[in-house]
Amino acid sequence: MVKDGWFLEDIIIWYKPNHMPSSVKDRFTNTYEPIFVLVKSKDNIYQKGKYPKVVEIPLQQTPWKHTAVYPEKLVWEMLERVELKDGDLILDPFAGTGTTAVVVNKIRNLTGKRIYSIMIEKGD
Repeated sequence: MVKDGWFLEDIIIWYKPNHMPSSVKDRFTNTYEPIFVLVKSKDNIYQKGKYPKVVEIPLQQTPWKHTAVYPEKLVWEMLERVELKDGDLILDPFAGTGTTAVVVNKIRNLTGKRIYSIMIEKGD
């Protein structure tokens, strides 16, 4: 993405204290994931330096049989790091079960701000 004009603004580590055991036996269990904060402009709404670089958020049980489900609390934590304004658009290019859109709707209902979510998911 950097080659396509994006700036790597930050890398945040999501530590999963209740990580799932891996079925793969020839490597360590994945207890964390990096979150890459990419922006199109250095003049952006991301509040760098105000928040910790490591977030400890447990996995959330869901009814979905999707291997990459992340918890709503993680989305809340990341969206707290930006200054959301009326008309802002949150893009989730790997929508999966729609967790990001669920949180965006909750934020819209709580704050009254007109923020929206666009989800992209590859269909079978």
